[in-house]
Parts: sequence; structure tokens; C-alpha cells
Amino acid sequence: MIKPSANIFLFKDVMNDKMIDKFLSIRSNIGHDDRINIDEQDQDALKSFNDFFLQCIEPQILDDYFNIYDLEKGIGYNSSAETVKGLKEYVATKWRNVFMLRYTDDIDPFF
Repeated sequence: MIKPSANIFLFKDVMNDKMIDKFLSIRSNIGHDDRINIDEQDQDALKSFNDFFLQCIEPQILDDYFNIYDLEKGIGYNSSAETVKGLKEYVATKWRNVFMLRYTDDIDPFF
């Protein structure tokens, strides 16, 4: 994970080809380039993305966010492993929907 700023997390090459192909096939099967709600198109794709995100991405983000707690030195309000675990569970991702957007070189990044 690369962190170019305090609130931007960049994950390079973390999705496997099978998952990427599945998402690309959703786009080609419905035949448009607009925003696609994965939940409405393919529940299996949504589940696989959810599993991937919760197992591979979210733990890294939460570990970075909660690194302000130094349990060995007792730094952090009510710092204990249980406190940090409880906080991570409380702020865990709960998807309502996931959208797939298409970005190309001809899009103006400044709108």
C-alpha cells in the first residue's frame, strides 16, 4: 500500500486477473460504458469483490488508521488490543452498493 496523502490509499496490482475479467465481462455483457451497479448485475461478482476487499484491503487501511494506538507503550485512549479490535469492528465496511466506473485517458481530471 502506498499513501500519497493522509487520506488517499493506493493499492497496486492487488486484484487477480480472474476478478478483473469478471468485472470487464459484466460491462461487455450489458453493453454500455456508464456507471454500473454491480449489485444489480451480478451478485457473485459483488460477493467476490466484498470478500476480496474485506480480506485484503480493509485490514491494511484500518491498521494504518489505528496505528495511533501503541499498545506496548500504552499510547491511545483506553488502549488495549480489545479496544482496537472493537473499534475496527465498529468502523468496518458495510456495503450498500458497489459501482464500477470506467476511466480512460480522454477524461479531463479537472472536470
